[in-house]
Amino acid sequence: LLAVAAGDLQEAAAAPKEFRAYPESILGLAEEAELAAEEDAEGIEATEGAEGAEGAEFAEGLGGEGEFFEGGVEGELGAEGEEGGEEGEEEFGIVDIDAACMLLGGVTFVTTLFQIVNWDDDDVRRYAWKVVSNTVSIFLAVLFFRGNNAVLVDFCRSYAMAEAKVAVVQFLHCSIYVAVMFTSVAYLTGVVGESQPINLSEETWTIADAMLVDFENQVPAQTVRAVIRGEKAAKKSIMIDKYGLEVAVAKKQYELERRTRACEASSTLLAHMAGFAAIAAGGSMQH
Repeated sequence: LLAVAAGDLQEAAAAPKEFRAYPESILGLAEEAELAAEEDAEGIEATEGAEGAEGAEFAEGLGGEGEFFEGGVEGELGAEGEEGGEEGEEEFGIVDIDAACMLLGGVTFVTTLFQIVNWDDDDVRRYAWKVVSNTVSIFLAVLFFRGNNAVLVDFCRSYAMAEAKVAVVQFLHCSIYVAVMFTSVAYLTGVVGESQPINLSEETWTIADAMLVDFENQVPAQTVRAVIRGEKAAKKSIMIDKYGLEVAVAKKQYELERRTRACEASSTLLAHMAGFAAIAAGGSMQH
């Protein structure tokens, strides 16, 4: 076994049969493998010698044409470099162009919107904020309606309802939005839920600086400079807040404006949701 491991096949073959670690067939295969390795080594040496001779002949043949050979190699390398440069240029597809236009368009839209809502004209700023408010309301209505409608449709499918019953459920869905809209408007305007009448035409002093978190909140009249000076006809003035800073204030119909904003917000959102529900109900009825 040690003789075979060391590669001494003759010593392994000469050992007595009772001490041989491998059968004679395995020793024969080992001898054949050793002969094949020797032949491969001789073939490799012969091949390297032939290649060396051919290389020498080729170099002698090009001895007088060195300049031409160098120029040809440089020309080929230059051509390959130009081709590589052309292949390295990135080509843009329609998807890349669409993404770039979307990115630039979004940035342009946002910057334009900031410019409009900070316009010098009061009317431009007012209508710009109204457009933004209506747009946000529409998208929120779509989001809320699609979520509620998806749950409702899954509920109907779980009970394997017929198309006629699904249409009835869709119309009930729309009716719920209309009912909630009328109820919220009645409550916010004071038609229901108020035991004592409120004077909506009463004017109070409120913070007029839109950059403050307390914008349009009521302030005590005794802190306003115009009230301290006795200027009863004044509509705008300043006050000193708890930090010792001067804050712009204005006299407005606070309760009327507060209820108007709340009523417009709830009615616009619920009206859009009811409209989308009516569209879905009509489509279900057609099916």
